[in-house]
Amino acid sequence: VTPVYLVEVTNLDLRGMLGVIPPLFTQAGILYTYVLGSFVDWRMLSLSGVSLGLIFIIAVWFIPESPLYLASKAKFESAERSLAWLGREDDSVKFFKEVQTDMNVFDTTMAQSWRQYIDPRVYKPFLACLSLMFFFQATGYNTILAYSLTIFHETGEGLDDNVLMGIKGSIILLSAVIALGMARVCPRKRLLVSSCLGVSSSLLLLGVYYFIKENQLLDLGDWHFVPLLFLICLIIFFMIGYGGLTWTVMAEIMPAKVRKFISIKQKFN
Repeated sequence: VTPVYLVEVTNLDLRGMLGVIPPLFTQAGILYTYVLGSFVDWRMLSLSGVSLGLIFIIAVWFIPESPLYLASKAKFESAERSLAWLGREDDSVKFFKEVQTDMNVFDTTMAQSWRQYIDPRVYKPFLACLSLMFFFQATGYNTILAYSLTIFHETGEGLDDNVLMGIKGSIILLSAVIALGMARVCPRKRLLVSSCLGVSSSLLLLGVYYFIKENQLLDLGDWHFVPLLFLICLIIFFMIGYGGLTWTVMAEIMPAKVRKFISIKQKFN
């Protein structure tokens, strides 16, 4: 729901940058877990997570409903109040024109029919979203992060595991900050292509390194830093595209009337 809500409440100028906010705070939360987990047991760590959840439950009551959702239900006055709360009074006319265009994409005879789901204006972006999520998972990002401690230890540093996890979390958070800045100035497509090329290159070079090492084709004694270097590159390139923009792009390209498909794509994820 979060990426859909952000797309619906923000204007085009800020949408790309704000779309990276959820991944940014996700990484901040992971770093918080790493750091706090170094000092408390799992019970206190769980309680701290519950307390943050309670804060969210309280705070969510103060944010307005999506103006696009309200307008789609013909609650135009409520939509105007929502826009005012969001500080978008100046672009209300433009907003309602966009809503009218978006909601009238389909013929009235198809509006309540299953045929709207086989319309090219629906299934093409839907298939694009599924493809994007497939490649998102095909990077193996989460699996590689699960083995990141092994890669850290191969560098020869004798640091404590908790310290290493904190370093990893800091790198991920820094990469999310970089993605936030790049999303402000760079087109989505360019960032996704750069992310794809960077992640693919990092994985390829990481695989070549371990292939050479396991088959003892060369002496890599002085190159033990290479896996860590490529791991950092992988994290940064993943976050500037796949990790930071995937959900925003999916919410943007789906028509408003069928944006509920986002929940299906989450199950595909």
